[in-house]
Amino acid sequence: MASANARVPAAESRRATDLERLEDAVRDLVALKDSLQAKNEALEESLDEGRAQIEEAGTTNRELQEHLLAEAQRRQDALKRIDDLVGLIDQLDPLVASGEN
Repeated sequence: MASANARVPAAESRRATDLERLEDAVRDLVALKDSLQAKNEALEESLDEGRAQIEEAGTTNRELQEHLLAEAQRRQDALKRIDDLVGLIDQLDPLVASGEN
């Protein structure tokens, strides 16, 4: 009977140790979960900032493209006016030359 009684405290001691290890593991898991949640929130904020920057860059890019197209159209209009003036000068040259004679 003494042997049986000796086993009871040993089993209880093992259970207590197992329970302590389980509690430690649960605490570690909770701490890890909290850490991962904090990292996830930080990544979500970073992602939101990145999306905002991309959206802003897209808007800026569209504005620059619109400005570039407008300037290209102005250039085309100016070239057409220059061509028209050169054509007019070509038409007036013979008249001016004949008037000088």
